[in-house]
Amino acid sequence: MDKEMNKDWMDAVRERCLSDETVPSPDGWSQIGRKMRQAAIRRRSVLAATLLIPITAILLWSPWNLTVIPDVPGNIPLAENVIPSGSDDSFVAPEEEPIGTKRVASSNTHSEEDDVQNTPSVNPKTSAETDGPDKTDQPAEPDKPRKDSPKVSIDPFEAFPESVRRHRPLLSIGVNAGSGTTSRKTDVTLRSTPYIAALTYMNAIELPAETRGIRSNYSNTVGFGVAANQFFPASSTNHYHHDLPLSLGVTARMAFASRWGVESGLEYTYLHSGVESAIGRLDQRLHFIGIPVRMDARLLSRGGFDLYAGVGAKAEKCLAASLGQVRCEENRIQWSAEAFAGVQYGIGNRAYLFFQPEASYYLTKTDLVTIRTEKPVSFTLHAGLRFDL
Repeated sequence: MDKEMNKDWMDAVRERCLSDETVPSPDGWSQIGRKMRQAAIRRRSVLAATLLIPITAILLWSPWNLTVIPDVPGNIPLAENVIPSGSDDSFVAPEEEPIGTKRVASSNTHSEEDDVQNTPSVNPKTSAETDGPDKTDQPAEPDKPRKDSPKVSIDPFEAFPESVRRHRPLLSIGVNAGSGTTSRKTDVTLRSTPYIAALTYMNAIELPAETRGIRSNYSNTVGFGVAANQFFPASSTNHYHHDLPLSLGVTARMAFASRWGVESGLEYTYLHSGVESAIGRLDQRLHFIGIPVRMDARLLSRGGFDLYAGVGAKAEKCLAASLGQVRCEENRIQWSAEAFAGVQYGIGNRAYLFFQPEASYYLTKTDLVTIRTEKPVSFTLHAGLRFDL
C-alpha cells in the first residue's frame, strides 16, 4: 500500500514538472547550439594539434633523412694496364713478357747509367762553399714524378659507384577510390535534438505529388521542434545505421626534395544512413566535395616498392543533403586532420599502383547525424594509380 502511494506521489510530481517546463525560443536554441559547437571545435583543435605536432616532428627529424656519404680511402691502388686520361685510341697496353727473355730498353726508358752520365759534374769544394753545411744528415726528399711519365686520373666515384636509383619526377597525378572500415549505429532521442525532431516531423506532412521536397535549414526548422515534441511521445528515438563512406579523388603531387612531396586535389565523398523513426524508414544522404593538402616523406625504396608516410588536412563542403523528403542545408565547412601511410609498386615505366590506409579526425560536425558525428575518428582505405609526368 505504501509503495503504491509513493508511486502516485512521484508520478504527480513528475507531471507537474513536465507541465511547468518552458521551451526555449528559436533564438535561444540557436545560441545554445552555437556555443556548444564552438566549445567542441576548440577541444578538437587542441587534440588535433597534440597529434599532428609529434608526427610532423618525427617525419622532419627522422634518421632516414640523413644523407650518408661513404668514406673514400686516400690511397687508391692503381689497376694494371690503366688507360691514361687524354690518350687516343691508338694506345696499346703492354703485353706480358715470357719468363727468361731479356728486356731491351726503349728510347723512352732511362737507365741508371744514363742518369749518371747525364748528371753534371760538381766540384765538391765549390758545392760546400755555396751550399753551406753538409746536407747528408737531412731526410731525403720524395721522388718527384718525371715529366715524361703518363698521368693517370682515377675518379673515386667510378672506383666506388653508388647504387643507381630510378628517376624521381617533379610532378605526378593520381586517381584513387576508398571506403571506410566500419559501419556504425546511433540512437538519437528527438526531445534532445529539436532539429532532428523537426526534420522527422516535416517528413510526416503530406505533400503534393509534384513537390520534390521541402528545403530547410537549422534556423527555420527550430520552430517545428516545439510541434514535434507535442506530436511524438517523449520516448521517441531515431535509430541510425550508418553505411561505409565512399570516396573518389584526383590528386597531383609535387616533389620539392629527394624524399619529400606535397599533394593536393579534389575528393568526393558520399555518406548514406538508414533511419528507423516513428513515422517509418527514412534515407539520409550527404554529398561532400573536399580539398586535401598533404605532405609526405618516402621512407624506404626496395625492389620497385616505395614505403611512405605523411600528415595533412582537408576542408569539405556539403553540396547536397537530405533526410527523407526534406532537403537540408549544411553551410558550414567540415575540417579534418589526417595521418596516413602507404606503399606503391611500379607496374610500368611511369605508372604505380598504391595502397594507402588513412586515419582522420574531424574537427567540426554537421547538423545532421552522420557516421562522423558521434565518433570523429575514422579509418579509410584508399587504392589507386599514379602516373609520372
